[in-house]
Amino acid sequence: MLKIQDYKLPHPLLYLYLNRLIILIGVGSLAIFLPIFLFIEFGYDYVPVMIYYLVLFALSIILHTFGAMAISKIGLRKSMALAILFLVGYFLVFFIYDYYPHFYLIVLAVLASNFWRTLYWVPFHTDCAKFSSKTNRGKQYSVFLLLADIIGILIPVIAGLILNYYNYSALFIIAMVIILASIIPLFKIKKVKETYSYTFTQTYQELFSRKNRKMLYAYMADGSETIVGALIWPIFIFEILNGEFLAVGAISTIIIGVTVMLDIIIGRWADKFEKKNIVKYSSGFYALGWIIKIFVGTAFQIFIVSTYHNLTAIFRRLPFDALMYEKAADQGHYVDEYTVLREIALNIGRVLMLLFVILLLYYFSIYIAFVLAAITSLFINILE
Repeated sequence: MLKIQDYKLPHPLLYLYLNRLIILIGVGSLAIFLPIFLFIEFGYDYVPVMIYYLVLFALSIILHTFGAMAISKIGLRKSMALAILFLVGYFLVFFIYDYYPHFYLIVLAVLASNFWRTLYWVPFHTDCAKFSSKTNRGKQYSVFLLLADIIGILIPVIAGLILNYYNYSALFIIAMVIILASIIPLFKIKKVKETYSYTFTQTYQELFSRKNRKMLYAYMADGSETIVGALIWPIFIFEILNGEFLAVGAISTIIIGVTVMLDIIIGRWADKFEKKNIVKYSSGFYALGWIIKIFVGTAFQIFIVSTYHNLTAIFRRLPFDALMYEKAADQGHYVDEYTVLREIALNIGRVLMLLFVILLLYYFSIYIAFVLAAITSLFINILE
């Protein structure tokens, strides 16, 4: 029986989710279009785009530990606020690059993105683990996913309209203003003090230790698979739809709209059944979606396959993320250390995936990325 109180969010978690949702409105307007922007700027070539993100994530592997140490000194809330300023700076760099495409601006973009990622994600996931309920974590997280999906219904088509009638500069300005507003909810979140207790060397010793090996492989797999969906798939759609921004946004809106109401239902199941089993049994169907994407060639096929993939992703993603927060919360004092290890593992997976795809593109077409994503998506099952 559905109990409203099971979905009720504690005030700190409510404001934390509100912060994230406002960021999603701003970032979501560029989520599928920023890779396309770089694809166009780099001469309609996949490889330079992937090299850009490879360097970005490779640097993150090193900087996350230093970021965690800095967070210990300035606090979680101030760290997130500072990170948001770097995110605004990130899009400001691309706003300038749209008019003055110089290489040094790409370097600045890499740095700004890394400062944003390093200072934001560890505090965000640490606070999520601390503020969410152990017994209803899946339900509470499903509320966030439902709201994120509702936002996601409108954002792609609105962004497509802006690009269709204006340009990327207008989209960058709108994104920066919205993202800046996301700082406001942070003032409502109570201060949480976490001290990162690992040294730089100890961080990587722990990451590659035998006891954390399954965690490392699971999150590497997660990172490697999701980067294909976030980077290569939007460009692939853009090519199929003959470079029509509005068409890309509209079809993304329709796909999200079809699957949006499933999140809250599956959120209830995530707490009722064993999360590892849900992830295990849904992963095969999700991997199949990547293989089917190889044969996509029309807008209608994009809709059908993406809807299927989104459906299987919900069964897989929500329990996996809820399990991740449970694992983090179980660490007690070491919740931020666990979160740092997770972020580094994700970035290692992203770097390896992009590296393999770049190398294999000399022998195969871009479809090889979908095959690799299908294979690696199965390995998240080993998280215990």
